[in-house]
Amino acid sequence: MTRAGFLAAALATALATSLGACSDETGQSGSTAGTPPAAGPEASNTARVRQILVGIKGSHLKTTRSDEQALALAKSLIADLVAGRRTFDELVDAFTDDRDPQGKPNAAAGLPPGTYLVYRVPPDPRRDFVKSFKDAAFSTPVGQVAPEPVKSQFGYHIIRREK
Repeated sequence: MTRAGFLAAALATALATSLGACSDETGQSGSTAGTPPAAGPEASNTARVRQILVGIKGSHLKTTRSDEQALALAKSLIADLVAGRRTFDELVDAFTDDRDPQGKPNAAAGLPPGTYLVYRVPPDPRRDFVKSFKDAAFSTPVGQVAPEPVKSQFGYHIIRREK
């Protein structure tokens, strides 16, 4: 991909942003949507992850869960995933607090519910994921669930890395 092509793709990605698990200057959540580069050095700049957000009271989410309740629920959902008792699809549909105005789980444009692209160097720095989420996205092996819930100002994230 040429530099101009990459910049055009980055601009298109920045314009296609949807709500999710990142933080911008407004304090709202949001994710950078888009298509990851196919090959080359840009490919290592992205991680495709799925998340379940177990929200906490006091965030902008509509939940009454305390921090302790959210952590306990997140840990039990990770245990269910690791033991194979439930699928990620089942859990994201039933438990995520990261939802659009119609009540459906959020995702980056064109991706399955709860799926986001995380960039090491985001196309739009104002729409970057929170550090704890980003760190877990890149440190979790592909095909696995992060062993512990990831804390952010929104609650606890259960993260599975897909690519």
